[in-house]
Amino acid sequence: MLYTRLNDAKAAFERERNVMQFATGQDGGASVAADKFGNVYVVWHANPQSNGEAHRRVWVARSSDDGKTFAREIPADSEMGQRPVGACGCCGMCALTDEHGTLYILYRAPTGQIHRDMILLASQDHGQHFVADRIAKWELNACPMSTNFISRAPFSTLVAWETAGQVFYAGVAPPAAIKS
Repeated sequence: MLYTRLNDAKAAFERERNVMQFATGQDGGASVAADKFGNVYVVWHANPQSNGEAHRRVWVARSSDDGKTFAREIPADSEMGQRPVGACGCCGMCALTDEHGTLYILYRAPTGQIHRDMILLASQDHGQHFVADRIAKWELNACPMSTNFISRAPFSTLVAWETAGQVFYAGVAPPAAIKS
């Protein structure tokens, strides 16, 4: 997972570097998000053991110095107290931070070989712990190769996704109201 940033002089990009130290096997999904507090997040889904998409996880490499250095990536579901639900290998994913610094990650999760549900992860502690919300269900025994999107709105965060040939969207409530 190669990353680069504009240098401090804002004159050129720095040499690209690989922020993927452990979680290899990245396929379709990846995204970058940054907040106004100096945090930069590079997120992707991968399965280092290559034992199926149900075991793919969402990984986060975090920088707290405007992207100058990154800590080793961690699984985004590591503190959720539940088995990873997987990540659809060919589907896209999107990350965004809101004005409070909350990190949102939207991706499609395959479970039970017939479910391709949209999952929204949210972290209010700079990517250390996440809360998950299943925002849309879809029964499909195939990889739909779909995409999704997150955007800031004046008073909320909007998420959009494709399911069965239709585009859906929803506003995300303020961070305190995120379901677990």
